[in-house]
Amino acid sequence: MPNPVVVGLSDDAKSATALRDRLVAAGLDPAHLWVVSEDGKAGAGFADSGIRFIYAGDPQSAIFADPGDIMTNLGGTTVPGLSGTDPLAGLQRVPLERILDDAGIPEAQADVLAEVISDKSALFLFQASPGTAAKARDVFTDAGLKNVRVYGV
Repeated sequence: MPNPVVVGLSDDAKSATALRDRLVAAGLDPAHLWVVSEDGKAGAGFADSGIRFIYAGDPQSAIFADPGDIMTNLGGTTVPGLSGTDPLAGLQRVPLERILDDAGIPEAQADVLAEVISDKSALFLFQASPGTAAKARDVFTDAGLKNVRVYGV
């Protein structure tokens, strides 16, 4: 049986840093926190936070979100068509359905969650242990996340 997963929804992915701080204050390891969003720009802010950001949107919209804004897997900026390597080569879109299935969320609930995610909303997942699931659920609820549930218990 897989470990429990605590799931909650937020209006945006930017609240992940505050949630991480609440998890730490509760004695939980924030390395088990995942943020799933179609807002690629929100994920760019998590690089040094220890939060695992999973981009579930259209790769083109994340890379070319604003004119002049080019995110690549090369650690810097390149100009598509003018640089020696393909800046899109290492970027992949992870289907939300696969993420939810891998987390052990039942298919019927995964379908509902997949429909809820939009450009400005985010799904938060915490891979708990049997002994920490209730505490993580309480942290999610106290942080104001919506539809907080625990799967796999």
